[in-house]
Amino acid sequence: MADFPAVERETTLAWQEAQQNFVITGVGGRRDEGGTAQHPVPVSVNTSVSGYLETRTDMDYFEIAVPAAGTLTIEVTGVATVLELLDSTGRVLARSEARPASSQLSRSGAYRVLSNHGQTTRLDVQISGPGTYSIRLAGLEGATGSYDVTVQHEVGEVTEPDEPGETFTDPLASGGRGPQMVEIPAGSFRMGCLHDVGGGPCSGSELPMHRVDVPQFALSKYEVTSAEWNACVDAGGCNEYRQGQDNRPVSDVSWDDAQAYATWLSGQTGDAYRLPSEAEWEYAARAGATTKYHWGNTRVGQNRANCEDCGSRWDDRQTAPVGQFAPNAFGLYDMHGNVSEWVEDCANRSYTGAPTDGSAWGSGRCIQRLRRGGAFNSGRLSLRAASRYGSQPHLRGDTRGFRVARSLP
Repeated sequence: MADFPAVERETTLAWQEAQQNFVITGVGGRRDEGGTAQHPVPVSVNTSVSGYLETRTDMDYFEIAVPAAGTLTIEVTGVATVLELLDSTGRVLARSEARPASSQLSRSGAYRVLSNHGQTTRLDVQISGPGTYSIRLAGLEGATGSYDVTVQHEVGEVTEPDEPGETFTDPLASGGRGPQMVEIPAGSFRMGCLHDVGGGPCSGSELPMHRVDVPQFALSKYEVTSAEWNACVDAGGCNEYRQGQDNRPVSDVSWDDAQAYATWLSGQTGDAYRLPSEAEWEYAARAGATTKYHWGNTRVGQNRANCEDCGSRWDDRQTAPVGQFAPNAFGLYDMHGNVSEWVEDCANRSYTGAPTDGSAWGSGRCIQRLRRGGAFNSGRLSLRAASRYGSQPHLRGDTRGFRVARSLP
């Protein structure tokens, strides 16, 4: 590639309200790792910009002005790249990379690129308000080649949830009452690892962060207890073994067992009980918070939950009786720790293509189902509201329990 006179960065992405996207104008500038402008980058006046990366030390910057809260989607196609979004202070808000389609790992641990064309790197970032941001591209593992960048912005405020509704129980046809249920108000929230507000470290399965609109529903106030499980066993609606410790969460149950309980409960009450979707679960666990845990980003070792090192007398030994720790803003107990909770969804490896209406993701990698919330022997990272992990639906374990949901009109 021929040398060009050094230029200062001039590329901007101008907001076009009617199209709800960005239009790139001006001349793009490339800067090396020291910040020195290198070559001009050709710019097309539409929703994409093109350029060329020569070595892994090449870096291209594009500045964008975001006028409102919403979802910012940045996509780079062409050469394998590292893609980052930075705020006005230079802090990296989100990062993604596309590994070359064909590469080899050497004994030294470095990748040798065999083919680096046709790659796609994507970021989906929730922007909470207006501001100036920068896109930074860097060649990955010595990759060279041309690229195209596309930036789109979907306007959408994240709405604060209303106060939780009433707590209720439904009568059982066989006598007694079902689990205590809390009415969870409708709202929207940012789902996934919220790396822009300290929610990390992030797993790839917790990305991309995305906005979800959740209709009103009801969720059990506590994890389903052994006493509630035993009522199902006694009625012949669940598997054959009873569990002791009536006020502790039922454990050693599979996803299939949890489905059997929900089916039995639906028949007993005449209402459609089910497992919550993972979007419902995370929305309820956060209860309006954007932090790792409903109480904030601080360490869990302050007797706020039951986990490996949470500071409770049950830590790393056994489940605690339900309701021993302070509830979240929705009035739900033990959303972090005690037992990991089965949800309805298939265990897809990321949120790419996930539903945004609060429904369960019932397609894809369904050989496993998801569990959320962490258990009494889990480390603090597994207790985060964003943490998710899959298991085969027929497998049981003493750390596995569940709570039930019910749709509301």
